[in-house]
Amino acid sequence: MFGNLFKKRDLSELAAEAEAWFAEARFGDAKLAFDRVAERARKEKPELVAGAEARVDACCDAMALARLKEAERMFAHGELEVAQEELRHALEVARGDEARARVAELGRKFERRDAVEQAREAAPLSDEERLVLIAGSWEPLQAEELERYGEPLRDAALALDHGDGARALTLLEPLRTDSSSYLWLEIARAHLTLKQNSEAEAALRKFLSRIGPDEGDVTRLTAHRELAHIAHVREDKEGAVAELEAACEALPEDPRPLLDLGNYLRLIERPAEAIEVLELCVDAFGDNEVEWPVTMELGLACAAAGHAERAVTLLEGVISGLLAKGHQDLPPPVLVALAGLYEKAGNVARAADLYRTLTRGSDVTNHAAYHLEAARLLDVLKLTDEAERMRDRARALAAEAQPAVDSEAASA
Repeated sequence: MFGNLFKKRDLSELAAEAEAWFAEARFGDAKLAFDRVAERARKEKPELVAGAEARVDACCDAMALARLKEAERMFAHGELEVAQEELRHALEVARGDEARARVAELGRKFERRDAVEQAREAAPLSDEERLVLIAGSWEPLQAEELERYGEPLRDAALALDHGDGARALTLLEPLRTDSSSYLWLEIARAHLTLKQNSEAEAALRKFLSRIGPDEGDVTRLTAHRELAHIAHVREDKEGAVAELEAACEALPEDPRPLLDLGNYLRLIERPAEAIEVLELCVDAFGDNEVEWPVTMELGLACAAAGHAERAVTLLEGVISGLLAKGHQDLPPPVLVALAGLYEKAGNVARAADLYRTLTRGSDVTNHAAYHLEAARLLDVLKLTDEAERMRDRARALAAEAQPAVDSEAASA
């Protein structure tokens, strides 16, 4: 009986298994299997080595293209930092000239967009430049439909970009036909600009009913996110959860809906459920590196659920990972959560250091509060002079902010 368990498997059987995994898009598993085939073939059947190594390369290219697809999604959604990371991984994995060329082309696209984004900060964009950016974010089928509407659609897109929902609606409504689908998403955006949530919800549901099951990944996710937000605004938390769950079901291989759902469950104080969802999100990455926002959310959910030790491990991992990649401006939610965990555990010095780090970060709005928290903890450590310095800085920040508040009140 046990002899069969330890019987050496035939090379052809191993190769067939690897091909089956490749057909199922389990490219990481397939690569490992073809690696084993190549390794054994070197000793047993050298004539099979080249073929096995070629299949290894094919697996690497398939994994690279999968990362490239995710980079394109992130790019379209405006998540440029995450997209750049995906692109870096794709370039590391790619073996073939075609795969590497596609990765390089997207890299050039990133550079062009980055240049335009930096120019946006330096000088106002022209309408033509705005249209290029808007159209660049459209998915292929979305662009195919919207470009058919011609100049009125372009004018409406510009009106939306300028925040003029009323003008956008005036231009969009006459364009509706029985075949319209992506147009409904633009109509929904116009209603949202005008805070007409009921009308926006109807348009979003019309959009979702019109697109096919295999199209509109980014736009589908956008629609479910907006519907969840509308439900949350009317205090329908279960409705919001249902919308985010619908996004997970519609995009089963995409980790982003799971991240959205986990984040929302944490925010509405259901951390145990959030942890379950976020662990599924981690699993969705397979052999690929888990993105730091996912680890951050899981760490925050663990902290909220009282799993302090796991939360510290996860959140410290986020910090060390970002620092290793050259990021100095660390996410405030991570530092605030860690500071609370360390203070509760009695490590007040580490908590104070984290708040002092926050006083130097980009979250300028909360700098005064961070200074006061640091001062409170430094008092506990009997570092009175340093605590008073922090309070002085907090008072200066509050005094600087006060004229702006007074000015706003006077103009109101």
